[in-house]
Amino acid sequence: MNNKFTADEILPAFKDNYSVWALRSSNEYVPYLLACLASFAAHMDVNHNYDVLVFESKITPKNKEIIRSFLARPNVSVRFVNPREVLAQYELRFPAHYSLECFFSVTAPLMLKNYSRVLFTDLDVIIRRDLRELYEIDLHGKPMAAALDYAAKGMFESKNWDLLAYTTDSLKLANPRVYYNTGVCVFDLDYFRAHNCTAELLQMLHGSNFCYLEQDALNIYFQGKIRELPVCWNWPPKNSYFNDIWAKMPAADRRAYEAAEREAGVVHYIGIKPWVNPEEHSAWLWWGYFRQTPLYETWMLENLRTSVRRLIWELPRCKVSGYWFALLGRAALLSRHRKAFREKARLYQEKLLHGNWNLSFFKR
Repeated sequence: MNNKFTADEILPAFKDNYSVWALRSSNEYVPYLLACLASFAAHMDVNHNYDVLVFESKITPKNKEIIRSFLARPNVSVRFVNPREVLAQYELRFPAHYSLECFFSVTAPLMLKNYSRVLFTDLDVIIRRDLRELYEIDLHGKPMAAALDYAAKGMFESKNWDLLAYTTDSLKLANPRVYYNTGVCVFDLDYFRAHNCTAELLQMLHGSNFCYLEQDALNIYFQGKIRELPVCWNWPPKNSYFNDIWAKMPAADRRAYEAAEREAGVVHYIGIKPWVNPEEHSAWLWWGYFRQTPLYETWMLENLRTSVRRLIWELPRCKVSGYWFALLGRAALLSRHRKAFREKARLYQEKLLHGNWNLSFFKR
């Protein structure tokens, strides 16, 4: 099957009674994409059709087939859209922890010329309600819909974050406390095309140094024109990366945030991802769906191998560091330095002992 589509060739997969859902993914993130798709399948309406479009540029044919097979249902279509050519003419800068895929949502009006509306989400989400509810939401004549960033509400009040200064001085938002998270959006594609929004957004992003990339651009470009979604449609669980911000959140916002957890339609794992730390808040929910996917065992085995390789590499370093700090602990002139060095030596020795025990376990 030919999976390369041009913008003009991408037609709706169904004649009627359908919702359009787009996601962005890289090949490395396919296992996490599958967890998201598993949660979607668990909550979809079997009497409704879903046109699923994965925006990507380097997903392998094998992984594409895995994704298609995993969602093989009469009422679901899965296709792949490559918007890389659209972005090639722009200088798009991003930090190492981001990737080009972050900009893919902005290309939707050009890539989906035969569509009037699309629900676009990140893949680090778990779906807990039928996405049809969100797709069909009334936009009230606005070009897009998104939920306010509730993590930002705490960041505005915390001294450890400079977000308020950023939205005020760098983004120059008229209301710097009104900042949307665009990891879950509904776009009116007809509006985007009629007003040349995509070209202007990409020009805004060209050569820019936005901290939050296309999210910043959308907040600037559409300020005052975004239909606010209830936070239940983009609910961010607490996590240790944002430890201080939840307590700083204004009381009214905190009550709304806590109430939204009970009816959350989309759980969005901003900050530390559940596959990085399974002990984070609501990570259990993600892992429950990930276990249902065909790449779960493969992913677990590869991560086990990586852990063993890292352990083998780290043990000699721990041994040398332990000896070095023990020597410094004896040679240091000041007592406080001796104490600090000896404590570091003890920690490295503990790590070495623990690492050797783990390695012996893997050798059994």
